[in-house]
Amino acid sequence: AGNGGITSVGKGVSNMLTTALQATNCFHIIDLKAYKKMQALLAATGQKVKPPHIDYMITGDVTSISLTTSGGALAGGIIPVLGLISEHKQEAQMGIDINVLNPNTAETVLAKTFQADSSKTSWGFGGAGGAGMIGAGGGWSIAHNLSLDNVARSVVIQATTYITKQLAGKYITYTPPPPGKKSGDNGATTESGSAGANAN
Repeated sequence: AGNGGITSVGKGVSNMLTTALQATNCFHIIDLKAYKKMQALLAATGQKVKPPHIDYMITGDVTSISLTTSGGALAGGIIPVLGLISEHKQEAQMGIDINVLNPNTAETVLAKTFQADSSKTSWGFGGAGGAGMIGAGGGWSIAHNLSLDNVARSVVIQATTYITKQLAGKYITYTPPPPGKKSGDNGATTESGSAGANAN
């Protein structure tokens, strides 16, 4: 929407993180809002939805976000019309806080901040760093803004990789390396087969 596509960023990041975690094949993701909606719909028929067993609850906040545009008229002295053409460059930064809670004790199991800067990050979604994330992000977008989408994808990839390694690390058989690095450079195993095994 307006403001360079910043509106509803929190919801967009949440949806991307849910999809990313599901794509690792290490978790069964329960959408509590969808569960409550289904519960209400079936109440009219007398049916009941079996309460899901939840091992962890994940909460998060977009703690910082900025979008800047810079640029001006392109230099041109030989062909005057070039002076009428403007070049604009957008840069975005984003920070999110992720908390993983034990629903039985309300204890915080994991807590970490993830940040991304479009002028520094080299993460492309085709080389996603999360286990099982190869090609999983096609079409992911939170805004009609490439810079904002890129930093959102970056923090989601970082968060997904961290959560998966911490909670289901023993089930990971392969982790794609960052762009420009070989598989052996990041300590990941190179077994063939699934990128992530179901932990259940």
